[in-house]
Amino acid sequence: MTALSCDSALDDCALITTLTTDASGRFGPVTVDAGSTEFPPILLFLVHDGDRAPTSFDARATCAIGDDECSPLDVSIPAASAALDRAWRTELAAGGMADAATRALVAFRYKNTDQTGATGVTPNIGNISPIRKLIPGIEVRFLDTDRTTLLPTTQTATTDTGVALIGHDVGTGRVDIGGVRDTDQWLGIGCLEVSGSVFFEDNTVDITQ
Repeated sequence: MTALSCDSALDDCALITTLTTDASGRFGPVTVDAGSTEFPPILLFLVHDGDRAPTSFDARATCAIGDDECSPLDVSIPAASAALDRAWRTELAAGGMADAATRALVAFRYKNTDQTGATGVTPNIGNISPIRKLIPGIEVRFLDTDRTTLLPTTQTATTDTGVALIGHDVGTGRVDIGGVRDTDQWLGIGCLEVSGSVFFEDNTVDITQ
């Protein structure tokens, strides 16, 4: 597991430490210098090896203006097994997603106000404007209630898991992902993309018109 300090783009990330998990999957604690033009700084965690899928996960530190040190950051990083990642990518390719084997994927969970998975959300891309819906099969698939099985390409919205598996452009960068359900809206939130990796993100419904 590695940790990087990031600015607004992944190109600005600097490697600050590498850690190995113990038998319980835990790592740290460790004190790092995470200087960043962002305040508070954003840390990007990259998971690799240990029979886990290549995974990325970000977290923002809690810092007070004027303090030299931030509060301890307790991070739990979700990571699918390497076998499940391979199965997902094989199915994504069969369903029409180009470069599925190496594409940056975002496992995005849409949540209701009570933090349960939001059913019936149509994912979109962009923030404020322009915004467009993601194309089922080509750009997004949805997880069934077991949170592992991909539903057919004809599925156009989330199930009660609230999880969409989104494949964006191959490469490194940032994409803003939101969603809509009837009069409910999930405003676009930044997701960091690492080629060949799965980035986990979630967001609670922002607006009910």
